[in-house]
Amino acid sequence: MKKFRNIQIINSSLKLTLSDKITKNYLIDLNLKNNELLFSIAERNNKSNFLSFNYVKQEGEHNVDLEVQNFNFSFLKLMNNFDSLTLEDLNLSGSSKLSLNEDFKFNELFFNFKLDGSIGYLTFNGYRNLDFIDTKISGEKYKNNLDIIMFYSYLDSKIKSVLRLDLIEKVNSKVFFEIDKLKVTNLLNIWPNNLKPSVYSWMKENTEGDITNFLLSLNFFSEKKYISFNNPSGKFKFDNTNIRYMESMPPIKQINGEAKIFKDRINFSIFSGKSKNLLIENGNVDLFDLDTATEKAQVVLEINSENTDVVNYLSYSPINKKSYEKLKKINGQTKVELDLKFPLLLDLPAERIQYKSSVEIQNGSLSKIFNELDLNNLGLNIYIDNSSVTYNGEGEIFKSRAKFSGKQLTKEGKLVEEITGPAPEAAFAKVISLTAEPVAVSKTNSFPPVSKIEVPILGDVKVLFVKVCVPVRVTSFTDDIGTS
Repeated sequence: MKKFRNIQIINSSLKLTLSDKITKNYLIDLNLKNNELLFSIAERNNKSNFLSFNYVKQEGEHNVDLEVQNFNFSFLKLMNNFDSLTLEDLNLSGSSKLSLNEDFKFNELFFNFKLDGSIGYLTFNGYRNLDFIDTKISGEKYKNNLDIIMFYSYLDSKIKSVLRLDLIEKVNSKVFFEIDKLKVTNLLNIWPNNLKPSVYSWMKENTEGDITNFLLSLNFFSEKKYISFNNPSGKFKFDNTNIRYMESMPPIKQINGEAKIFKDRINFSIFSGKSKNLLIENGNVDLFDLDTATEKAQVVLEINSENTDVVNYLSYSPINKKSYEKLKKINGQTKVELDLKFPLLLDLPAERIQYKSSVEIQNGSLSKIFNELDLNNLGLNIYIDNSSVTYNGEGEIFKSRAKFSGKQLTKEGKLVEEITGPAPEAAFAKVISLTAEPVAVSKTNSFPPVSKIEVPILGDVKVLFVKVCVPVRVTSFTDDIGTS
């Protein structure tokens, strides 16, 4: 071609076969002269739909002007791997200008277009089309990136998307989405089918509500440089949302909080919510190991409520019911931290759930712990996990202060409590008066401490054994100088 000073092609025909049923016929004009190229292409049956390209080289720069009018770009599917995308009646109008240096690196680039048509991609519910009507597209070069920015609507949501093409390393290109508000159900409807299937399934079965301030970024190309959404990161807020984190547990309702999206996990921070009659003060739902064969979840809830409501709530959990049996007789305000960890399986065996729970009770009371004795002003801390139960506390019994601690063990196939702690003198005397033979005891003598209390749990029956050094019944007291 260098032998020719001027090359002209006028009204030449071009036929593109897009599929077995679709062909496109174009008219082409081309004029190449010295350092200038003029090119235009128009649909044969509608010459008002065209694309014109003007290239000029001058003073060490390559300048390009592009203008399009209702030009259909459906033929792009023939030029790249669009297996994950469909382009339907994609028409573009507008103009663009770019400038390159001698090394063909961008000095300047900007454009303004309007897009009509639809782009479809595969979701878990089949292909989902995003429809565009006079949708504005703007673009500009930033450092080594080309940003292509679009604003459009989906149902009641306003969406901003940015395709950031890396002009040096194609695989570093990203796509960003900003959505002002969105229903969880609508988010699931547009969820790409190659993006974290287990998270999609979990959210579909366990979540509903409203999402606001949704931000998401994804890599646009795979390592093989095919279009593929991967490596997500982002965040969003959720309001008036319901989550069922485990099939056996009551859902958490009216949740407010925020979520963060990472490559291999999604974290939901719960600021407030309700479940049954409980107030959820804080919580955390963490879906992690999402890039492995077995994705997992961890749920941590801080609950504050009346003890009877807490015991009822724990009855739905995988925690061994005998672990908190003693709580049923306690009255007072209870604070609980519940920690559950389990794989994301649809049919989850209970034995695969790891659980921990800490229970704190203040100003509680335990009625008739032995005959007519009550334990008042009770402060109790209990720690429960899959293998053990430990606790400690203190309370007032028969006007004396008592401290105790204990643990739960399995002995000969039976669940046994072992409690240790000194017995208050007044309470000790009251216990002895109800259980032993009559005897006179000196007032100056100190009562021997209780060495151990064992409470075997036999069904719903608890048998209390008090082991002391002097098994006597107190009927009267004497002092060192005479009878009182």
